[in-house]
Amino acid sequence: DKTIYEEYVPLDSAVESQFARDCETSEQVTFYFKLPDWFKIPTPIGNYNPDWAVVFENDRKIYFVAETKDTGTPLVDISKLRESERQKIKCGTAHFKEFDGLVYRVVSKVGNLGAQ
Repeated sequence: DKTIYEEYVPLDSAVESQFARDCETSEQVTFYFKLPDWFKIPTPIGNYNPDWAVVFENDRKIYFVAETKDTGTPLVDISKLRESERQKIKCGTAHFKEFDGLVYRVVSKVGNLGAQ
């Protein structure tokens, strides 16, 4: 009910499937969608395709771009990711820092969007 791409963009993993279900049931998420494969950010190490765009409403409206990873820890432990994933996340962080009002997070669940 809160997304436009539910039937069209395949989810890549169990953590992404759970994230989508959590977006649907979260009272704080007003809109979300899985970013399609063609959404690429050029970086020095190759193109990067983040996972999600999320509009999160709490005391104020926050626009998130989220990368979902499962490292088996309550918060994503970046050090447990492959070097190529860490580099893309570092580039994504630098890229999205340039936009006012947009927050980039690496999370395993919707509840962690407000954390960190």
